[in-house]
Amino acid sequence: MSAMTRAAALALLAASVWIGGGGEPAVAAPDRAAVPFVGCSLDGQSGPEPAPVAPPRPPPVLDAYSDQLAYYASEGMGVLAPRGWHCAEVYGSSGAVLVVTPEVIPQNDLSKILDVETGPIVRLNIWNAYTSGRSAAARITARVFPSKQAFVEEVEDLESDLYLQPVSKYPVGPYAGDLINRRSDVDIEYTTPAGTIGIGTEDGLLPDGQPVTGFALSGADNVTLLMVRLPPDLQPLSAAIIQGTRGLQTQ
Repeated sequence: MSAMTRAAALALLAASVWIGGGGEPAVAAPDRAAVPFVGCSLDGQSGPEPAPVAPPRPPPVLDAYSDQLAYYASEGMGVLAPRGWHCAEVYGSSGAVLVVTPEVIPQNDLSKILDVETGPIVRLNIWNAYTSGRSAAARITARVFPSKQAFVEEVEDLESDLYLQPVSKYPVGPYAGDLINRRSDVDIEYTTPAGTIGIGTEDGLLPDGQPVTGFALSGADNVTLLMVRLPPDLQPLSAAIIQGTRGLQTQ
């Protein structure tokens, strides 16, 4: 875990998890259908909250793969991910992180969800741009949102004042290996190839043998980053996960 990511992670506390079964091979669903809901407990600065019993937003309706996906959500965050995985959210002054993984998270140390850096995972980070999450938000913005560089410069100036010395500039522009699909000035999809450093592996994940796909969104006061890394047999689900999860952020 990078020093920047670990600093953000330390601002977050542990969360509870939902326990389910294992993933299944990806086979397209023949009919358009809503995916089932799984509630995720969370914990953070204001204390723990139980998993919601009803979805905070309507479950996405998919044209395909609805029989292989579920809608995992706390009261404030939600993603699509393979059925039978385990979810938890942690939050703090810097923002919030929702993790869905096939691995069981130890109940006696739920903060370990922030240490899941390799292997299959669906992870949604939302960094507050004007609190202690500003550094993570600026780092992502510098890479993929050229129209928002004034915010990056604002953070650099603020950090120079806070530390009473010049700080390193955030690297500008996409990673050389990343594939970027720019949907708008504030919405991109990306692929970070397997075994490489990119936007998908600089904010909580490390490179491994599978690619990371997802999206980044720049909001008025936050930056959202989705990271999806699936085993080969489930990779056909990635596009549906990205599309459905983006829709949840814009409802």
